[in-house]
Amino acid sequence: MYSKWQVSSNSFRSRYLLIVSSLTIIAIYTVYQIGSEFISHQLMIELYSPNDTAKRAIVAKTCFLLTPELISNQSVEPMNFQSRNGNITLFEDIFAAEKQPTLDRTIFFIESSCVRNGLAALNARQACAIESAARWNPHRDIFVLFASQVGFSEELSSSTMKSLRLYQNIYFRRINFRNYSMGTPAEKFFSKDTIFESEYLIETFSDLLRYLTLYRFGGIYLDTDSVVQQNLDHLPANFAGKETGKFVACGAIGLTSDGLGHKIAGIIIKTVCDNFNPKIWGNTGPDAITLSLFKICNVTKVSEMKPEICWRFNVLPEGAFYPIPYSQWERYFDARFTSEVLQKSNKSIAVHFWNRLSSQQPILKDFHNETLIKMYLDRLNKTEKNQIPIGKTAYGVIAKRNCPRAYDSSGDLF
Repeated sequence: MYSKWQVSSNSFRSRYLLIVSSLTIIAIYTVYQIGSEFISHQLMIELYSPNDTAKRAIVAKTCFLLTPELISNQSVEPMNFQSRNGNITLFEDIFAAEKQPTLDRTIFFIESSCVRNGLAALNARQACAIESAARWNPHRDIFVLFASQVGFSEELSSSTMKSLRLYQNIYFRRINFRNYSMGTPAEKFFSKDTIFESEYLIETFSDLLRYLTLYRFGGIYLDTDSVVQQNLDHLPANFAGKETGKFVACGAIGLTSDGLGHKIAGIIIKTVCDNFNPKIWGNTGPDAITLSLFKICNVTKVSEMKPEICWRFNVLPEGAFYPIPYSQWERYFDARFTSEVLQKSNKSIAVHFWNRLSSQQPILKDFHNETLIKMYLDRLNKTEKNQIPIGKTAYGVIAKRNCPRAYDSSGDLF
């Protein structure tokens, strides 16, 4: 552990190295916080503006509904699919692509951020989730679905994106939400534009998209703030993980494309539409899937949900995907708890890192570099983050083990 940092005030070399290192770490941290996503601050303000439903709706429709062919005919700010620095090749639309998800055998990830410049971007942690799934499941297809109309550029795309393209079983696709909802229990709900009233649009889109995806294709959905630690072939066909004693979480879900799994997916979608509350966070996530299972299983407690009374749906214990509860998320980043967390998560199928809470808590990969440590701690203090001991963290260990390419591509911070 490092409690202080010393540099000789008389040494020009030390001063020079400090200045260079300071500028470097600030630049790296700035890129990290942006998360390699080309989303303007103003755009996010518009999407989360609680007092202007009309503005949120316009911005969201621009992001999620327009196809590239229609953009030139719309009186909205255009998406720039060409830039002065390079061309962007759009990902194939999921319905138009020749390669389709293999029913019941595909692992899905969804990126629902609003991107209006056409360039797909994933930060290192999101890439880690995808890479870990691909590494542990080489005989399954991994489909990454983007809600915005985005693509890849040899000149502009990040090293993180390029590292994922090295895997032969990872496929990138874009979707149009309106088309995606057609022929599903969400079609009527979506046609009324009710969803655009949500004060948590990104999360709401992400939740509904995962249910629609499993309704259409079956398979497994995983959040991009998780790391897979096992092959998933041993999992039951229909499952989700318990987050707490009161809720079933929706960060890892498996359903079949027909039979009971398809029926369960339809019930969850209907629950979302019938009980939608635009002002409540989680209303379309854990609330929806838990309420649906209460109805299916005819019980009032999560502990009472058993496969034999829940249409063969399996509610797996907390340790399967959520070994550390959200209230203790900092333990993944605190060197004092590394051994304890690794022991608790060692047998977890995948580990969830609570991105909503932890996204601004980076991991310093080289915790023996005193210059980087000083700047790292200073940065945390300036942003009023809690100062935690520097050293080997549980998240760092798990990521390095399961997603080495994404981990290595992230620079000094992960």
